[in-house]
Amino acid sequence: MTLREVRARYSTDKSDEYLDRYETYFRPLADLPVVLLELGVFQGESLRLWQDYFQAATIIGLDQSIPPLFRTANPRLVLYEGRQDDHDLLDSIVAAHAPDGLDIVIDDASHIATPTRSAFWHIFDRHLKPGGIYAIEDWGTGYWPSWPDGAAYSGP
Repeated sequence: MTLREVRARYSTDKSDEYLDRYETYFRPLADLPVVLLELGVFQGESLRLWQDYFQAATIIGLDQSIPPLFRTANPRLVLYEGRQDDHDLLDSIVAAHAPDGLDIVIDDASHIATPTRSAFWHIFDRHLKPGGIYAIEDWGTGYWPSWPDGAAYSGP
């Protein structure tokens, strides 16, 4: 199944644009025992999308607050509460579930530069496998004047 077909089962906010791009990179990994970490899970629907798409994967979610109605009996799907820039927490998650490193990281958390940058460099330098995939969603919020750290683009 494609990511769009799997998404039809859930109410995730992953757009067609993201799913089409992910399909290109994720299709060769879909049947492998990858370890995927998603930073920022909102209501948890994207975790269900990933667990169905990656049949042999370990799916890890991290969010500042665990969705109140999120329940799963799937041992391949684990959820942690905490901040994306908590390096000690990230280290302990990886030690527990991906001691050989992460295959895929999807950052859909704060969309604010400082914590996003902190998480990226920590994970990229220490925990992403060589050839691994690191995606940062909604980075364009940095160009929204209404966003906490956003500003209108003023050109070179």
